[in-house]
Amino acid sequence: MKRIGLISFVAIVILAFGLLVFASGQKDKEVKIEQIEIKNNSYLSNNEIIDLIKDDVINFKKDSINIIQIYAKINKNQYIESTNLFYDDESLVVEVKERKPIAYIIENTESKFLSNDFKVIDYRKINNALDLPVLRLEGNKKIKDLNNLKTLFEFINNENVQFLKSHISEIFYNTNNSEVEFVLTENSISVKLGYTKDWQKNIKKLEDYWLTISMKEKNQINNIDLRWEKRIIIS
Repeated sequence: MKRIGLISFVAIVILAFGLLVFASGQKDKEVKIEQIEIKNNSYLSNNEIIDLIKDDVINFKKDSINIIQIYAKINKNQYIESTNLFYDDESLVVEVKERKPIAYIIENTESKFLSNDFKVIDYRKINNALDLPVLRLEGNKKIKDLNNLKTLFEFINNENVQFLKSHISEIFYNTNNSEVEFVLTENSISVKLGYTKDWQKNIKKLEDYWLTISMKEKNQINNIDLRWEKRIIIS
């Protein structure tokens, strides 16, 4: 009998706890959202993101908010790569992952950015974007068809070729054959880097040469051709 009584007591406690949890959940659904909190944004202001969704969130009960619609509205912005949403009491917290500009690109005479996931996004004033190179595409292929473009920027940002990243101002990329030419910041010297398979070797060749010549010699250079196997052509 004692055992039956104990089982009944435990069952009542579990039932009561379940009812409390259910009631708490129901009460939470009735809570109205009073503010929107933005996290992890660098390029977009808090207000820019909040303005996208405030009319569908503020003073709405949690269970009446269309989260799928909120995701869609935020992710429609060109600078948003992905979004995470969750509630914190009376706040909707919006964690964003933004696209990062990695180069300027000229499209129909208009300056835009190329992002880290190789999307063309609208230009906006960004303080730390002043040192980005300008990418100029030559050939018939579009960015979405350029697998080697990702390879190029991974190469430029590789810690083993920091010399290249710190000296480059413009990149000319032939979309038909993936041949690369770039312009050095110093003296606007044009450098023919060649094809993908030779990039690493040719940059090492350029660095070795660049560090051994004087400023006077640099000032006399207009073009550097690295495409030759065992020599550098200077003009």
